[in-house]
Amino acid sequence: MSVSVSACCNNSAHSQFQYVQEWDDEFLALFLHRFDYIWANHPNPGAQVEWKTESRHPLSDRLIRQGAYLYGVRFGAETSYCLLDIDAGSAYHPQHDSFAISRIAAALEPLGLVSYIACTSSYSGGLHLYFPFQHAQSSWQLAIALACLLENAGFKLHSGQLEVFQIRNPIQQTALSAYSMPIGYHYKSALIFSTKCSNRSGVTLIPSSDNGN
Repeated sequence: MSVSVSACCNNSAHSQFQYVQEWDDEFLALFLHRFDYIWANHPNPGAQVEWKTESRHPLSDRLIRQGAYLYGVRFGAETSYCLLDIDAGSAYHPQHDSFAISRIAAALEPLGLVSYIACTSSYSGGLHLYFPFQHAQSSWQLAIALACLLENAGFKLHSGQLEVFQIRNPIQQTALSAYSMPIGYHYKSALIFSTKCSNRSGVTLIPSSDNGN
């Protein structure tokens, strides 16, 4: 795949707008698509997060960094990372198979995805695996490649076990599922450590500040 983009926004309907990038933050720069983001108040302990969708403007770096609310984003037509979801009860979770994530990473190595960032996606202990890369790629083409490699390696892709968040068909771009952003606990330091670590000998767990996806 050799897609290259330079614009911050990748939604043609909003091509006149861009999100406000205020810091040289390599982690936040991964999230190219900021439109139709979700947000929620910080919940009380044990309570469910009540997500709402904001479609009037893109999500800015400043709002994310302020941390007054929980935020989540969606994939656009192009992305600079891929995201895998492993539920706490999944057979591929480290609590049930300590080598599963290493095998997942090995399966994706033909795409050049040799490093990942792992963070908890909820208080239940589910995991999000981020595989960042340098140049933006087509989301749906990447999703097809990810699914093919993982299924050929014997992984079962379905809800509750292992999910690929990218869309698989460009027609579905108007109805993408949102997912919570892994912020709140020194995410930038975690990114620097995780992207330098490529031996896949273990998982770096970063507590999330929400209990969403």
